[in-house]
Amino acid sequence: MPLTKYAKNFEIFDQSNDQVFRRQLEELNDPRIKFSKHVGHNIIDYLNWIINNWDNLPEVVVFAKGNMLERHIDKEHWERIYLNNHYTFIYNDKFLTDSENQFAGWSSDFTEINNSWFVSHSTHRYFTKTNQLIEFLYKSPRFPRYLTFSPGACYIVEKSRLQNKPLSLWIGLREILDYDFFPSEAWIVERLLHTIFFSEQDFKDYVYDEEKFLKAISELPDRSTEKVIRERNRFKVLRSRVYWKARSFFR
Repeated sequence: MPLTKYAKNFEIFDQSNDQVFRRQLEELNDPRIKFSKHVGHNIIDYLNWIINNWDNLPEVVVFAKGNMLERHIDKEHWERIYLNNHYTFIYNDKFLTDSENQFAGWSSDFTEINNSWFVSHSTHRYFTKTNQLIEFLYKSPRFPRYLTFSPGACYIVEKSRLQNKPLSLWIGLREILDYDFFPSEAWIVERLLHTIFFSEQDFKDYVYDEEKFLKAISELPDRSTEKVIRERNRFKVLRSRVYWKARSFFR
């Protein structure tokens, strides 16, 4: 577990279906290792951690996937930033190959065309487009052409930034993800976390009330049987223009 050497205080959440690996972890008898449901990918583990530690959050927390090193960030860049005490993307673009959907801004910014390309090959229930969740959450929704986020939802985040949002928000997002291992909604929340962390836009009234928010989620139409056709985008925009447009969203 190479990431653990960088932290004195950490918790590991394992969703593995590999019983051999799970037994190996259990034999360590380490209370910092938690076994969680095989749903919501790594993002639901982040949400559970926020919710369960709401009254005792540290001043700064690192949200990191176990395979983050050499997948989303190289070791050299990670060792430069991991002690940051301010909001930071845990990502660098060394691994990025430009495609019709994805490209980089600066060294730690990842930008993607907002076309929800992933929905056509993942399960979905509540949302089939990122814009649908934006509209569901915000009073005055804005639908960006581009989304900037940290791949894998790997961030360094301050306590104040987490608690600047209502606890009910994190509970509601958890509810949206709690039905399959890697649903479309997990991809969508991954793409919106930076917006949620960074923006000061007002949420709809029900988002501030746990009971009302969960009720609103339960009343969403079931989109699990919807056929989704992937939209294709032609990549003909200069990087500099893309970057600044993405950065200006919700600023």
